[in-house]
Amino acid sequence: MYAHFLGAQLRPDYTDEACRIYNEVLLERHRQARGYAASMLLTDLDTGKILLVGFWNSESDVTSHRTSGGLLADIEAFRGVLAAPPLTEVYEVT
Repeated sequence: MYAHFLGAQLRPDYTDEACRIYNEVLLERHRQARGYAASMLLTDLDTGKILLVGFWNSESDVTSHRTSGGLLADIEAFRGVLAAPPLTEVYEVT
């Protein structure tokens, strides 16, 4: 299993909107993606930072998400609430 992290700084007072986007847009899209296992959105209300963690069944599944437009669609969905471009990383779950 692999974990894909997307970390970002939100614009001030946009945490609720980021949660709405995650729940109404990203979850539905991810559930339809090949190899998607689970995800969660972590928020820090004091700093306005978010961390989206997605779990994928295999390295090829997470690579496909990142290279076939899935990652760009995720970033685009959050575009209006981000204060800066997000950082992404992939880790193997051990």
